Amino acid sequence: MPNVLVTYTEHALDRMREREIDQRHVELTLAKPHRVFADAEGKPVAERTFRFGTLRVVYVDRLDAGGRHRHVVTVMRR
Repeated sequence: MPNVLVTYTEHALDRMREREIDQRHVELTLAKPHRVFADAEGKPVAERTFRFGTLRVVYVDRLDAGGRHRHVVTVMRR
């Protein structure tokens, strides 16, 4: 995901801590997902399978004065 800054909501950071999900796994899921689909609200969900299970990252793409970034809303394991 070249030139794309990844930012996180407090909710996403809390869930990552609670679920012991590493930031590098989240960013790899965003950069190289195995699958992308829309959730019930229409937000994109990137999904990637690791040895520990499948990771789902709900995010929104944003463009502002600082440039393009991917804002992580929440993170979960399946």
